[in-house]
Amino acid sequence: MTENTELLYMLDSYLFAENAKVVSTSEHEDGRQIVILNRTIFYPQGGGQRFDTGTISSAAANFTVEEVRFVDGQVLHIGKFDKGTLSPGDEVALQIDQSRRILHSKLQSAGHLIDMAMRHVGYESLVPAKGAHYPEWSEVEYEGVIPPEEIESAAQKIQADLNKMIDQGYQVKIEMSSKEEAEIKCYILPPHMPDNKPIRIVAVWDDLYMPCGGTHVRNVTELKGLKITRVKSKKGMTKISYVFE
Repeated sequence: MTENTELLYMLDSYLFAENAKVVSTSEHEDGRQIVILNRTIFYPQGGGQRFDTGTISSAAANFTVEEVRFVDGQVLHIGKFDKGTLSPGDEVALQIDQSRRILHSKLQSAGHLIDMAMRHVGYESLVPAKGAHYPEWSEVEYEGVIPPEEIESAAQKIQADLNKMIDQGYQVKIEMSSKEEAEIKCYILPPHMPDNKPIRIVAVWDDLYMPCGGTHVRNVTELKGLKITRVKSKKGMTKISYVFE
């Protein structure tokens, strides 16, 4: 049985370079190559967040990581060899695109901070459903609606509360957790907790935790420039869109 990939990004979103060993290489169905490592700093697509890109290199080879996926406990680094090849047991250096990771971390943390603002301004009854934390499309979705006559004022209140939290600052807290601990410490839980990934809980404000496997900023002061662009509420759902200016 092949061992699961150790997910180094789970405890340190600012780990941009690290070393690892090659477990295997194979060909992807689209003709590109797959490299599997014993451990990785590359974030795989999931949780409404884009994958990392970067390089895996040894003295004799360089592999450009174009896509990253999580399958059956292993992280698949998908891409192309620019030079040489890699073999099982090879020691390699990992390097991710730092600016891409930081942007994705800001977008992920921003979604969580909007959850906090929703609670602060009186919409705690709206239940977080899902989020999309992509550079070209960022929004968080809630079960429940805001009355039409409140939409404009709600957007203003949420923005004002976000600004206040960002100015004040809060050191983001990240913990690995058992399913039982998560059920006690988290203010909200998804309907199905994953069985094939380690459980991690995150708090971006006031020690209110929720499960999240994405990457995050270290302090919410890094979210300066966060702006609510639209609040839309219909058909039993509310969507809040945002960008960084």
